[in-house]
Amino acid sequence: MRGYLVIATVTLAPVLPLRILGGQAQQILAVNPIQLELSAELAATTENGQPAALRITLKNAGYVAADMPMPALGCGNSDGALKLQIEWRSSDPSNSSGIGWGCASGMSDRPSLIHRARDEWIRLQPGEFLTVTMNVRERLGHLGPGTVNYWVEYEPSALKTSELQQLRQAGYMPPTERLKTTRANFRVD
Repeated sequence: MRGYLVIATVTLAPVLPLRILGGQAQQILAVNPIQLELSAELAATTENGQPAALRITLKNAGYVAADMPMPALGCGNSDGALKLQIEWRSSDPSNSSGIGWGCASGMSDRPSLIHRARDEWIRLQPGEFLTVTMNVRERLGHLGPGTVNYWVEYEPSALKTSELQQLRQAGYMPPTERLKTTRANFRVD
């Protein structure tokens, strides 16, 4: 009896199905193989023990490199953002609770999308991550005593389907899903 050694290699690659419309093949770009994880934690406190900084980590937990602009902190723009969301509940029942943030942004003449991806974007290989620190002291300084519930949201680049196709054809794989951390809380005195 002869022995056989079988070696198999399995390569997993994203499959983008084709749909035939009017005799032309069109890629459906609904499935994105990018798998990012978002986390946030208190990174530093003041001398009184109050929160001062939040560490935010965006990790590529998938098997495909993720191409993206460096996320803006705070206010979003069309090229992606990390946003801190806060709900404040006063310790004083006569005080109202809640909080909101607003921003405004404008756009100027910018290079083409492919040039921005090539010259300004980052690539997170599988297992790589980026970590940013956000100053929360300035955002919480005007709050009175109470409880702050917080979470962070990641908004990817706002891309039209045609722009997503253009990027993928040029070899870039941007994330398309919004992410949100679990809620956490702390006391403000």
